[in-house]
Amino acid sequence: MKLEEDFKNKILSTFDEEGIIWLNNIDQIIDKYTKKLGLENIKIRKQLSINILLDAYSKQFGDVIIKILSPGIISLNEIKYVNELNLKKIVKCYYYNLDDRIMILEKINPGYCLSKLKNIDDRIKIFKDILTDICDNTADFIDQFPQLETKLYDSVQHNNKYEQVISNLLDIAKDMYKQIKKYNYPKYVLHNDLHHKNILKSKEGWKIIDPHGVVGEKIFDTAQFIKEELKLQENDVSTLDSIINKMSETINEEKKLIYMALFIQNTTKLLYYLKANYDEKTIDNNINLCNFILERLKIL
Repeated sequence: MKLEEDFKNKILSTFDEEGIIWLNNIDQIIDKYTKKLGLENIKIRKQLSINILLDAYSKQFGDVIIKILSPGIISLNEIKYVNELNLKKIVKCYYYNLDDRIMILEKINPGYCLSKLKNIDDRIKIFKDILTDICDNTADFIDQFPQLETKLYDSVQHNNKYEQVISNLLDIAKDMYKQIKKYNYPKYVLHNDLHHKNILKSKEGWKIIDPHGVVGEKIFDTAQFIKEELKLQENDVSTLDSIINKMSETINEEKKLIYMALFIQNTTKLLYYLKANYDEKTIDNNINLCNFILERLKIL
């Protein structure tokens, strides 16, 4: 399997020796399940993020997606989330194997994600329906998944330019989470990466893909969605208040708490960006977003 160098470098920088072993085993895993499940016409997708996605045809299931998940606990949590939680609005999994970190999934056209809808009110309504599905069906599973709060206690990677800045933001995020905990909101197993590209239209309606599976209050699943809405507004932070106003009204949550959840989630993303050696522009943009949120919180 020919993988792009950028993808291989991302795997190696993120997972070290585990990444080397995983990359070396990819061809063997593909051969194994090609024979086991009678897969045909296998083609790798371009612009991979952190997992390998292949289009294929199965005599048993028809057109499918083969997903080989990268090392790390998030991958195992995704397999559990898709297969063990009784969600209605999630991609179907026809087959999985935890040891090989592989899933055979129904094929949903990736070209029709939530961004295709022109009206923000329509997009947020669909988001609310998905969030309701998560809240209705995951509360009984919270002991089986990691807590979002633990991400706030990850160590900051040593980096001369960013270490102190992100450490300071992390301290603020910890204090914010303490404030949110005082509300004693119920917890659920959140998707935790619920942006528009992970919400796809199928024949059976809108479905989610690529869940991370992290336990926390439901407002935290608004964060990546809001960041994607901000992208649709060309990252004009002056539109953020309007976006959060609409979200607040639709899911009936305090605007201030949604801002705080966005700050917390964005700070944990910064930790990941450092570890995965993201470009400085991405890191700077997210630091600027954190600082903007702090300014907004002062007047709320």
